[in-house]
Amino acid sequence: AHQWGIESYLGVPIVSKTNEIMGHLAVMDDKLIKKEKRIECIAIMQYFSNHIAKEIVLNNFKITTQKKEISNNIIKLTSKNKPLTKREFQVLDYVFSGLTSNSIAEQLAVSLSTVKFHLKNIYNKLGIKGRNGLLKVVSNSA
Repeated sequence: AHQWGIESYLGVPIVSKTNEIMGHLAVMDDKLIKKEKRIECIAIMQYFSNHIAKEIVLNNFKITTQKKEISNNIIKLTSKNKPLTKREFQVLDYVFSGLTSNSIAEQLAVSLSTVKFHLKNIYNKLGIKGRNGLLKVVSNSA
């Protein structure tokens, strides 16, 4: 820390309503934070920590809602004869999370060619071409 010029820091946890620690908020300074300033700084940080916790919960809710809308749109696009498999939905979830095909293969502990096979099946079942087609599915859901 000294190599970055940090002489002191204060931190508070970011806590959910269910007392789950979601992260930490820290303030760093290049000079020593005096004792009389610590309580004031911690109170300010706690205030912001509470607001950050609410934002995290709201953001997670928005992401969950958006994923449900995307899933519903994908289900509508697939015909009754060609529903997506559980594994294809897993691959799609990783794609929508922004992972590359290589990263998806690592996450699922399969080969890159297996991921490409699943993606090809997904594209065929949805009647789209590549990841650009998936972006249209997402934008139609938003």
